[in-house]
Amino acid sequence: MLKLSDVLMEALPGEKSAGAIIFRRDSKGIQYLLLFGDKIGWGFPKGHIDSGEEPRETAIREIEEETGIIIDEFIPNFEAYTQYDMKFDYSKTPPEPLEKPYKKTCVYYLAEVSKGQRVRISHEHEKYIWATYTAAQEKIEFNKDILKKADRIISNGTRIKSIHKRKKNN
Repeated sequence: MLKLSDVLMEALPGEKSAGAIIFRRDSKGIQYLLLFGDKIGWGFPKGHIDSGEEPRETAIREIEEETGIIIDEFIPNFEAYTQYDMKFDYSKTPPEPLEKPYKKTCVYYLAEVSKGQRVRISHEHEKYIWATYTAAQEKIEFNKDILKKADRIISNGTRIKSIHKRKKNN
């Protein structure tokens, strides 16, 4: 089935990437997986959409390549897009200005993993952390609005589940 999101990604100019906000629940509450690297600091797993690849396929592949985590499915009804101008070549140390900046669009999905999920980062990253929403917002420089949207979806889902449990107990 053709999805509007796939048509949208195809129609937008420039480079395209896909990734996900990965979270888990434990005794400390909801925690988000952040990766450090790519010379831009903390962020979420994502990568370039290869030719012939659907964005969700890219996100699944990139998550496994960058974290060792295998995602079977994403949280339904969550897709968040960001578009920005790439002005620097981050493959250089230090990053160098590009002669010709270009647009980059990234779609993020949302995935939950078990609290015991093992993370194995790739050579592209130096380290990872599991962070609360507040700590994650302090660490990331980009995509704060996308994290906020994800946290709202997760929190609403948690609230609905707890309401259903209370109704069953009454």
